Amino acid sequence: MRRLFLLPLLALFALPLRAQDAPAHNLGTFAPLDLPAPTDERVSDGRPGGEYWQQRADYRIRATLDTVANRVTGLVTLSYTNNSPRTLDALWLQLDQNLFAPGSRGASIQPADSRWRGSFPGGGYQITQVEVKQGEQS
Repeated sequence: MRRLFLLPLLALFALPLRAQDAPAHNLGTFAPLDLPAPTDERVSDGRPGGEYWQQRADYRIRATLDTVANRVTGLVTLSYTNNSPRTLDALWLQLDQNLFAPGSRGASIQPADSRWRGSFPGGGYQITQVEVKQGEQS
């Protein structure tokens, strides 16, 4: 009886040893990262270097809440400063889709019994004007 118990016990200890014999080239998740070479802007470990720069965006928001009409109106001024030593060919401003606008993709995913369905019959935000001024200092 003692021998039968000892055999499964030895098999348990042999399993971890067998797993360690896996080939070294099969690193998967733990493979070394292919990181870019260090520059004056970023050192090799990713920290900022001596020539590091950061973009700047300043927002001025003036808003009014009309509680009777359930409406917010406002004006947003966004000032973007390019601190990069390079010229920007484009500047993207992401405005997310109005989830509740009638006929929007977002409205189509709202279940019929959603507490949000019909909450904003006017469809939410409406952009009435966009101005772009380049090269101005504030």
